[in-house]
Amino acid sequence: MAHCASKTPTACAEALVDIALEVVTRGETAWGDIAEIVSTTLDVERERLARSARHAALGARTRLTVERHRLSSTTSRLNRSLETTMKSEKQSLDLFAARLSAVDPVRTLARGWSITRTDRGTVVRRSADVSPGDTLVTTVSDGTITSTATPTATD
Repeated sequence: MAHCASKTPTACAEALVDIALEVVTRGETAWGDIAEIVSTTLDVERERLARSARHAALGARTRLTVERHRLSSTTSRLNRSLETTMKSEKQSLDLFAARLSAVDPVRTLARGWSITRTDRGTVVRRSADVSPGDTLVTTVSDGTITSTATPTATD
């Protein structure tokens, strides 16, 4: 108030009221400007957030599509590999079965071979495994033959 002079106290009060009203008006204008700036900023940021959300959703869908394709491709490769492995293992198993069949005692006996054991059940592999008078049990394709060992010459 130093720059303004009033002749009466009423005039001074009126000047103070005018100044106070101007301060209030400026404050209200400033708050209005702040509210408008905040509102505009919120709108801009909401739109930016919405764009980011759309971008993230699109990225997620794209990634899911890529990963589905990758999974499908991997599944196909695994199926082909499994099929190849199964064929190979079946061939190995068939070969093993053929080898096993070739040494099957029943088949060996059917081809004319025999298995001779002592009366204790021990397989006779050499003539030295048998003494004269030992009882021998010989298995052939259609049964067993029991015999008694007699002395013979050794090769």
